[in-house]
Amino acid sequence: MINERAAHKPVQYILNTCEFMGLEFYVDERVLIPRPDTEILAEAVISHTRHSAGLVNRLDIGTGSGALAVSAAVYSPESVVTAVDICPDALEVAVVNAEKHGVTDRVKFLCGDLFEPLKTGQEAGQKFDIIMSNPPYIRENELLPPSVARYEPRKALFGGKDGLDFYRRIIRDAKKYMNPGAMIFLEIGYDQRELVCQMLEDCGFTYINTLRDLSGKDRVIQGGFNVCKT
Repeated sequence: MINERAAHKPVQYILNTCEFMGLEFYVDERVLIPRPDTEILAEAVISHTRHSAGLVNRLDIGTGSGALAVSAAVYSPESVVTAVDICPDALEVAVVNAEKHGVTDRVKFLCGDLFEPLKTGQEAGQKFDIIMSNPPYIRENELLPPSVARYEPRKALFGGKDGLDFYRRIIRDAKKYMNPGAMIFLEIGYDQRELVCQMLEDCGFTYINTLRDLSGKDRVIQGGFNVCKT
């Protein structure tokens, strides 16, 4: 274990465990290690429907370890979550975590690229009250610490030349899968707020708002679809 750490392997991968939202998650090199910054996204999603009177249908795009989807199910008993990831290996880890926290009856895992698994079969035509995502948003040429560059999955890190490829695709198609009054929640890089907000505005989202992390950096953007504000 000391040799692994000396080679910059993250402690979470050595111990196969990571804490997120007060819960313990299994992690290995098939998935990105959940970051404390992503708890800002989780808290926003959970808080938004805390007093909901009915069932809340959520979609988690790029679920990875399942940390966001599982946390939402654990802390929001009124919710059901559909969690999508393009990587079958990542979904194996996510299923382990759903089982670990007893939410397999309320979290469904689908394999595919973004919204693709929702276009056919039993999932076709499904719409959601919340879409949430922590997509890959690091620029292709950005230098990363050895602990990240050597061990964490590249597909979960890099979002194209400017880091915004996945935001373009998610925002472009999201409204097709949203109920009237639904909200979208996206984690962003610290310097991406202006561009992602503009994408949301251009696609007709309203009540766009930014949440900051504990270091004061822009971290989460939320926007509404056909929201009637009272």
